[in-house]
Amino acid sequence: MISNKYNIGIEREGLRCNSEGDLSSKPHSVYFGNRNTNKFITTDFGAAQLEIRTPVCDNTKNCYEMLENITNVVLEVLRKDNEYLWPYSMPCKLPPIEKFKFGEYNENVKEHEYEMYLYKKYGLEMYCMSGIHLNFSIKPDYYEKLKKINKSLPDKLDDAYFKIIRNYLKRVWMLIYLFGATPKQLGDNSYQNECSIRNSYKQGFKNIKLDPISFETKAKHIESIRKNIADGNISKISELYTPIRIKTPNKYDIEELANEPVNHIEVRVLDVDPFDKCSISLKEMDFITAFLFYCLLTDENENDYSYDYRLVAENGISPEQRYIINSEIDKMLAVNKKYNLEFRDSILAVKKDLETGNILSNRVKELVKNKGFINAFISLAKDYDQEAYDSRYFVKYKGKKIEYANAALIKDAIAKGIEFNVIDYKGHNSIVEFIGDKRSDYVVSATQTKKDNFIVHYLSEDKYVAKRIMKQNHISVPEGTMINKKTSKKELKEIIDKYTNQPVVIKPRTTNGGVGVTVFSAPPTKEDLKLAIKYAYKFDNHVLIENYIKGTGYRFLVINNKISSVVIRRDPRVIGDGRSTILQLIKTKNKEDWHKALGTLIKIDKQLRNFIKMQHFSLKDIPKKNEIVYLRDNTCSTGGESINVTNIIPERFIKVAEKCAKLFGIHICGIDMIIDDLNSDNYAILDVNSDCVYDINEWPYEGEETHVGLKILNMLGLVDGDAI
Repeated sequence: MISNKYNIGIEREGLRCNSEGDLSSKPHSVYFGNRNTNKFITTDFGAAQLEIRTPVCDNTKNCYEMLENITNVVLEVLRKDNEYLWPYSMPCKLPPIEKFKFGEYNENVKEHEYEMYLYKKYGLEMYCMSGIHLNFSIKPDYYEKLKKINKSLPDKLDDAYFKIIRNYLKRVWMLIYLFGATPKQLGDNSYQNECSIRNSYKQGFKNIKLDPISFETKAKHIESIRKNIADGNISKISELYTPIRIKTPNKYDIEELANEPVNHIEVRVLDVDPFDKCSISLKEMDFITAFLFYCLLTDENENDYSYDYRLVAENGISPEQRYIINSEIDKMLAVNKKYNLEFRDSILAVKKDLETGNILSNRVKELVKNKGFINAFISLAKDYDQEAYDSRYFVKYKGKKIEYANAALIKDAIAKGIEFNVIDYKGHNSIVEFIGDKRSDYVVSATQTKKDNFIVHYLSEDKYVAKRIMKQNHISVPEGTMINKKTSKKELKEIIDKYTNQPVVIKPRTTNGGVGVTVFSAPPTKEDLKLAIKYAYKFDNHVLIENYIKGTGYRFLVINNKISSVVIRRDPRVIGDGRSTILQLIKTKNKEDWHKALGTLIKIDKQLRNFIKMQHFSLKDIPKKNEIVYLRDNTCSTGGESINVTNIIPERFIKVAEKCAKLFGIHICGIDMIIDDLNSDNYAILDVNSDCVYDINEWPYEGEETHVGLKILNMLGLVDGDAI
């Protein structure tokens, strides 16, 4: 398995800007919390340069998925502030220095001083360039296997990394040509080049003065860095801007580098790929990883094709160099096959780009020629903004799509830099581990945690038992009767006679989400009542017959005994356009993103047909323009819609919901309450849900979104209360 061979991580930089391409003057979003502690989303130079970091991943596909998840979360937040992530390495329009917003370091005075030192030494333009850093390491167990196959490999893994770097430095010019993506920059009279301004001599990201850095051995490497620090060329190791760096597990520090084994190597020459939302494609990620393996597994003395990568960045390549790149790619393919590295398709795709001239720098030139500099990249930024918006209801994880409440919880965890691991994927019932700095915890079905008592779910899910408990504690519930398949014919007849002349609700004893429920808002016939009971028996051997309570259905979401949000569960409905049948209107409604993504499609079944029949409609009828046709009562899971009304709910109803959740001891609880008039004291609790689907609260159909996940993570001690 390729996942047992190496680790990879990506650091992606990008400037926040407005729709005109002006650098943002807004502060770093509070939603992302403290930039100093967020593992995934921080800032680099200045407040407006975001840095997105993936966790360590065991293959490129998982790494790209995680990079895309984090990128989507960032773009969703920027969208709310009318901002974009500038998808290019060279800067957007920068303000005068007096209006530039430097980083927000709070109590970290040294970091602020270091940023100002860099600005004064190198200038604003250089530090506002953005790039991609690819972090790579070989798993020790796999390296031991490699040594048995390839006897020429160094004995120690530390020495293997230095071999990779020496071969890399001879061939890095190839990467510049293949993936350089900054031939243009703002300003008609500004410096332009063939491949990569960011990697050029004339205007590249580089040290002003740097004596040679040795990569012969670790000891000589450290000695050469110390000399540059002592001579005043750089102030510390983090100011070392070589095309590749050796890194330790923790802070990049010269003493740690001297005393700790090499943790990984960091490729630093990669420009932002403006044609990929994540700024680096999976194809490029695969190729670079294969390239690093090739640098390890090829002889150092074979074919010394060393060219100055900065000159290639400026001038491109000669026919001879093109031949060399083709030859080296063929050798990469052979190594890939021999060691079963699984990068063949991506290597071949890059080879084709080389042959057809479809390299990134050429594509950038064409794009800027056709659209102009600012418009070219703003149009891409807007496309990626829309892509992220279209992905707002799910995250990806190891080839699977995580949806609904699980996605809501995971996205809030990502925003705070909390790692997650899907222990057992079962759709809504998945088990997810959340990993903080000091502790980790598990959440089942996005709602159940170790804080819950095992018995509470049985108490709340049994509607008959739950009603009795609430009634004993002076909480208003609908009056009703429970029957089962052993109920005598005489008793059943008496019950049917009793409820035939009044609005009534028939529901199974233990189902959720409106399953098996039939609502008669007008008195049903005996036949309709019998059919509804028969239908409910399909889902449970016990059926509840309850008085219908007139009013609006509200879902109160209570987390840790405090209200998180309240939404109206608007009845499933369609609105006539004067042309379409009810069936056509339903199909159109079901195509809406919200309904598709949250699984709240309108189900066309016998209950729906009976419901519209009571309004003297059939599916073939064409309602008048703006005429509302109600399809069911009070449930989002079968086509209803949620509207955030948290701010208008009177405190007395909030206290009832909180009392109810506390009564059952449910820490993540959905309370379904019917209220006819918010100005009165009358209400009725229909259900207490311990396995509540709170995506309708997180992402309401109308109204402000609620970050439910943050409150759950806070309850688990993974997020500080101040960070919510």
